[in-house]
Amino acid sequence: MDLKELGLVDPATHWYYQAKIVPFKSAFRKYSSQPKTVLDIGAGSGFFAKSIVQLDSDLTAICIDPNYESEWQESGGKVKFLKSTEENSADIYLFVDVLEHVADDLALLTSYTKQAPSGAIVMISVPALMSLWSPHDVFVDHFRRYRLRQVEKLVSQADLELLESRYLFGTIFPIAWLVRKLKRNKPPSSDLAALPKLLNALLRFVLKLEHRIRINKLAGVSTFVVARVKVKPDT
Repeated sequence: MDLKELGLVDPATHWYYQAKIVPFKSAFRKYSSQPKTVLDIGAGSGFFAKSIVQLDSDLTAICIDPNYESEWQESGGKVKFLKSTEENSADIYLFVDVLEHVADDLALLTSYTKQAPSGAIVMISVPALMSLWSPHDVFVDHFRRYRLRQVEKLVSQADLELLESRYLFGTIFPIAWLVRKLKRNKPPSSDLAALPKLLNALLRFVLKLEHRIRINKLAGVSTFVVARVKVKPDT
């Protein structure tokens, strides 16, 4: 969760976050082999790192965000929140809605992956499709939104092995497109808002189900890509 949006909704119950964490958990179970550390870059609230850490009692996480006002720990010290760190080695790297915040997304990605150990897993999610550009993107300081092919190319340029890729939230794409077109001339503001419990529960159920099906290459509100750091030659 972007720090600008803290307090707008509760990620523990909100449909967007409860649906979006599903592919991250699935990828963790599918691709991770005895991981010990998670590095969450541009972590904001740390929701994704904390959710992954809960899957394995041996896991620890470092959440990095230069916009933190202070540094602290949670979960008995298993999750640390830092403004920066010189320790970039990890088993799992999370880039959740962060690459779109910088002018040079490849430079940010490779600044971590070039130092990553062979076999480390990299999970990336970014906002999808410039046709969905709206005052929300302006509010949270986005440079761009991505086509899935662009993220796949970014992974290739970073010399990572692509494991899977797809769009997320395809079910609600037509509604999201219409709503954002209607709001395109509005002042910058976040799209995040609490919904009535029944509607929130319905969206959460439908989208969690969608995200267990890994075939959406057409359109969505977000992209999701999993890659692996290639085996590095001995030096």
